[in-house]
Amino acid sequence: MRIKPEPFTKQYLDYHECEAWINARLGYSINDTQGKFMLDSYGTAIKHDQTKEYRNWWHFLVENREVSNGCSIYIDSDLLISGNEWQNEITKTFIKEFGEKIEYYVSW
Repeated sequence: MRIKPEPFTKQYLDYHECEAWINARLGYSINDTQGKFMLDSYGTAIKHDQTKEYRNWWHFLVENREVSNGCSIYIDSDLLISGNEWQNEITKTFIKEFGEKIEYYVSW
């Protein structure tokens, strides 16, 4: 006789909470690592520094993972193959802080 399936719980880390933690650990925003844009309290750009390169780790992540609203992703060492120095610094910090085989829940 078959057993009726039961609901189960899966554990994830919230990507955005982890992103905020990484920002604090590194001392800069991983979505604007060079500080090209100064944002007001609403997140609107109020200053633009033309001399700085725009570096956004989120763009690197979505190029290397299938990311959509309400999905889970892994941030692990295979990303290091695709990254350059600044991208790998952020990836390594995620791995160091949260582990290698951790699933992150992404929603917006």
